[in-house]
Amino acid sequence: HGAEAARIDALAAELEARGAARVVTTLETADESDQIELARELDVFVQKFDSEGVTGVINLGDNVAFLAAFNRAGFGVPVWTTSPDVGADFIYDQGATDAEVRLVRLVGGESAADLYEAGHEPTVECVDRWNTARPDEPALADPGEDDLNNLGVLVTACANLDIFVRAATAAGVDLTVESFVAGLDGIGSFENPGRRSASLSATKWDASDAAKVYRWSDDEAGLVGAEDLVLE
Repeated sequence: HGAEAARIDALAAELEARGAARVVTTLETADESDQIELARELDVFVQKFDSEGVTGVINLGDNVAFLAAFNRAGFGVPVWTTSPDVGADFIYDQGATDAEVRLVRLVGGESAADLYEAGHEPTVECVDRWNTARPDEPALADPGEDDLNNLGVLVTACANLDIFVRAATAAGVDLTVESFVAGLDGIGSFENPGRRSASLSATKWDASDAAKVYRWSDDEAGLVGAEDLVLE
């Protein structure tokens, strides 16, 4: 399920190539700014999931409205997603409950806080550079109630800048869309803030080459890493 047909089709084809017996696809067309229309559309999709015997969903769209639709229908199967919005407090304001959040299998990289505490050099360099420049707004691995929770956002910004610099440098001084894309194919493997293993090419959706699967923990009251994934 998602809002981009090309991504849905590519993922469905990959699942079938890896032995999936049957894949059901649903394409979200409602504008996510129109919550009423989006809810109507998702309710229809959830009915389809139920009638077709769907036992798990890979969701490429908005998880907040998606899980709320599960709640309205009394439907529940595991939901695999790469979107971290399931960790936001406002998901509960949209109707999702602890039961729905427990269905989530969040696929993502190691947390920035874990990498920083583990001494991952690119992550540490990013955070320490910020903390030296902005001691009044430090990025902390374990922020208190009155502290800014800004470490993850900071590391993401460092990673994005690093990726742009790598691609633009590989593209050369004549920077065009074509040279930028061609540059991606020549970068190869690397580490950068927030990633122990990464690579780029013109056909990859994301730089990450390793990920964890996070699941809800009642004890931790949050999403915790359950297993490592190596992407092929």
